[in-house]
Amino acid sequence: MSRRFTAANIFRSRYSLPYMDPEAREIIYLIPSLLSIGREGFGVYAHPVCTPGGLELLRKHLDKGVDLVPGRLPDRILLESFIIVPRPCISGEYSLSLAIIAIPVEDTMVDEITNKLEEIQGFLRKKGIFATLHVQKRLPELLIYEVMRVGVVLAGKYPITKEGKEEDSIFIGRLPFSIKEGFMDRPMDWNPFWYFLSREILRYIEAGDYPASMHIPGANPYLLPYLHILQACEEGLDADRLARFRTSLYYLFSGFGPTREVMAEQAARWRWNAMPDITEMGLRGRLRLRRWLVPLEAGELPLCIWPPLKGETLDEVRLELKHGLCGIRGVPGFSHEHAWVVLAWAGLSGLIGEKTRIRHTREIALRRDVPESIGKMLEALYGGVDIIVSQDHLKGAVKKLDGRFFFSGDFFAVLGKGDKYCLETEPLVQEKALIDDKGLDKLLGG
Repeated sequence: MSRRFTAANIFRSRYSLPYMDPEAREIIYLIPSLLSIGREGFGVYAHPVCTPGGLELLRKHLDKGVDLVPGRLPDRILLESFIIVPRPCISGEYSLSLAIIAIPVEDTMVDEITNKLEEIQGFLRKKGIFATLHVQKRLPELLIYEVMRVGVVLAGKYPITKEGKEEDSIFIGRLPFSIKEGFMDRPMDWNPFWYFLSREILRYIEAGDYPASMHIPGANPYLLPYLHILQACEEGLDADRLARFRTSLYYLFSGFGPTREVMAEQAARWRWNAMPDITEMGLRGRLRLRRWLVPLEAGELPLCIWPPLKGETLDEVRLELKHGLCGIRGVPGFSHEHAWVVLAWAGLSGLIGEKTRIRHTREIALRRDVPESIGKMLEALYGGVDIIVSQDHLKGAVKKLDGRFFFSGDFFAVLGKGDKYCLETEPLVQEKALIDDKGLDKLLGG
């Protein structure tokens, strides 16, 4: 391997891997070996299936036994390079999410590689790490910028941004001095801090004023993309925008291992006293903060963070009707004409879990297994479902769009394509009104 490329990879990884939870590091190290497991396994250029140490990690973290020969090259090489980019994640187990970048040997292999990576994506989620997948030879400029700053090559060739024939390198696309391409990928998790900052970046790109600075003396590479905008905000006269930018930076990066210390120093420089932890704010405080940073759009369910934070689940909730709207007693801020939408929102917010007791008035009819159904709803959303419906098609649907959730009053049958999950909240009742009378004679043999 080229010493120059290896040194660059070590330089990037030293800003992230040493600051991660040891178990999170173990999980990251075994990801390339996961590619080679199973009937559809394959490998990466010049990377053995598994080292003896990697085999032990697989046996430690997998529920089933692993039958691999350490050191043996895989039979099929489908990837030229396998790169991960660590990112902050507020709702993740280790305050960590990953962008997984797989560069295929041939473009025709994308579907096969994606299917395998989706299996690994599910494994990572069960371990508390959310992952966004990118399977392509040429990357968008913002992703190239991120890879060259903080990306870690786990296997295969090393990324370069100038075409050449250097050994063990792979050209991932050009990185201009000033980024002009406004790409923003769609992570599995969502929070208003990341959203506000990303929209600020896009605003500067559209204005032609977003330089791709690779090094600033003393600057943490994870914060480099924001320093240009932060300086402009501090020099401007918009105090509210500066406050929102600083707040978003703080809450996004203060819990992330590689930036925890530098954000504490930055908060002291801003003369901020002890800032409340996001988990200490409560639902009402987080929603107030979310509305300040990212106002709710028409029909949007009021969520601050998705997936929900742990430790928020209530032991018992009581649904009640007021002025024709259903709500949860003691939880202001959301009510709806349909009880199932309230329950879906409570599940998405983390207020209702599989062990939550749900009480309700006589006017509201609910199944006994609603908490269990909500748990299955969350699993379905993690697995790619993007539409939640009631068993009654007249009661609309909740659609997931880029990590946010919106209620639509349209019949769910006409919502178009999308994987749906039915949150059955009411006892199933056979009613003549649900049957197409015109077809009765044919069904009855008349």
